[in-house]
Amino acid sequence: MRGEKVLTEKSFDFATKIVKLCKLLGGDERSAERKELVMSKQLLRSGTCVGASIREGTVAESNNDFIHKMSVSLKECKKSMYWIELLHTTGYMTDDEFASIQQDAEKLIKMLTKVLADATKKGLK
Repeated sequence: MRGEKVLTEKSFDFATKIVKLCKLLGGDERSAERKELVMSKQLLRSGTCVGASIREGTVAESNNDFIHKMSVSLKECKKSMYWIELLHTTGYMTDDEFASIQQDAEKLIKMLTKVLADATKKGLK
């Protein structure tokens, strides 16, 4: 269960970074700086869904249910990458912000891909 705990922790850390980034993107009500709400709301939804679906998968009713939850997490992580790349390309994120969160997303994608491959093999036995 060590791998499950690491995945749960990393996805929570990712969600925390997403929330902080979206808060920053929302800007200060007194200032127009970095005010971006449409893309950041999309990122907030997908970025926090990753960990929520992983947590839900920890109590899956079957291997197929587990695979479904992890697949949802992987899809949401990839969707988050799209919004992160778009925010960076359009100038709402600095290179450093982008590099940090991109690295986290890529680690989660690798971990989820491995978890899904292992669960699929388990289901075939």
